[in-house]
Amino acid sequence: TTEPADGASVEFHHRSMASLLESAAGHGWSLERMIEAPVGVAQRERDPLLALQGDLPRLLGLRWVLRG
Repeated sequence: TTEPADGASVEFHHRSMASLLESAAGHGWSLERMIEAPVGVAQRERDPLLALQGDLPRLLGLRWVLRG
């Protein structure tokens, strides 16, 4: 999906966690760090749809290391 982002847009690619992790590991990558972030309070107050999502993770940040 494409979402608005501060006057621009960001394209999101939705995959299951299992699909993402298994594919990366199968290609030699090792997960070093994972951060999940919900939508901020100010955004939830402005957007009724986001308000319904509460604290569900909206963004995922991953740091990978390619094994030797």
